[in-house]
Amino acid sequence: MRLFGAFLLVFAAMLAVGCIQQTKYVCADRSIVDEASLCPLVQRYVCQNGTIVNSADRCTKEYICPDGSVVPDTDACKPKAGTPEGESMIYWDEEALPFQIEAYTIAKSTLFMTVKNAGNQTLKFKEMRFDGRPIRLGFTNTTFAPGQERVASGSMEISCGDSGKAFSYSIAIAYDNLDTEEEDKTQVGFKSLTGNCTTLPQVVLNSACTGATKEKSGTVRISNTGIGTVPQNSINVKVGSRIFMLEHAALGSGKSMNVTEMDLGTPLTSGTQVETWMTGGSTVLIVCMT
Repeated sequence: MRLFGAFLLVFAAMLAVGCIQQTKYVCADRSIVDEASLCPLVQRYVCQNGTIVNSADRCTKEYICPDGSVVPDTDACKPKAGTPEGESMIYWDEEALPFQIEAYTIAKSTLFMTVKNAGNQTLKFKEMRFDGRPIRLGFTNTTFAPGQERVASGSMEISCGDSGKAFSYSIAIAYDNLDTEEEDKTQVGFKSLTGNCTTLPQVVLNSACTGATKEKSGTVRISNTGIGTVPQNSINVKVGSRIFMLEHAALGSGKSMNVTEMDLGTPLTSGTQVETWMTGGSTVLIVCMT
C-alpha cells in the first residue's frame, strides 16, 4: 500500500511538471493558444503619428499648422504672439478683407488652402499671386457668397523648399464684385503669408473604372491605400483633355470614394481613359471596362 501511495505521488509530480513546462502563446487579441501559428490574423494600421492600431478609423486625426506643428484639430493651430508667423496668421485669418485665408499648408510646390469671403457682398475669385507669380487653385473663377468659405488644393511655379524651411510670400488676389458690377479689383495683403514648409501626406491612390459599356457610363472608384489622409478637395480626375478638381471630404487610410458621370458632366463609357491623382502626387491611368 505504501508503494502504491508513493507511485501516485510520483505520478502526480510528473503531471505537475508537465503542466508547468507546457508552452502557451498570448496573441495580440489576448487569446491563449498552444502555438504562435494558431493566433488569429489581426490587421494593423500605422497612423501618421507612429501609433499602431487595429483599425484605420482609430488613428487620431492630425493637422499640420503653418508653423509645422502637428495638432489634432485646425482650431489648435495657435499663432505665436510677436512672431512673423503669428502676425501673418492673425492678419489673414481675422483682419484681411474681403478675402481671408483661414488655413494653409505648403509642401514643395503644392498648397492646400481654405479661403473665406469675409465681406457682405458676392465676389468672384479670379486669381491669387504669390510674390507676383500666379498659383493654380481649385476655386479659380468661382463665386463666393458673403461669409462662404472654400477648400482647395493648388500648385505654385516655385518650390517652397524642404520640410521645416521658413517661407514668406506677398499675396495679391484678383476678384470681381458681382453686387456692384466692379471688375478686376485687387486685394493686396498688408502682411505676407508666412510659415514653414511641410511634406505631402503619405497616401497611395488606387483607381478602377467598372460597369461601363459603349452606351452606359461606368463608375470610377478611388481608394487610399496609404497611411496618410488625402486632404479635402485635392483629388483630380482627367478625362480626355478635361481636368476636374473634385469637391470631396478628406479621404482617410483604407477609405474609398466613387466618381460618376454626374460628378464630372462627361460620360465614362467603355474604353474611356481616365487619370486620377492627388495634387502633388503620382498619376494613375486606368481604362473604363465592363
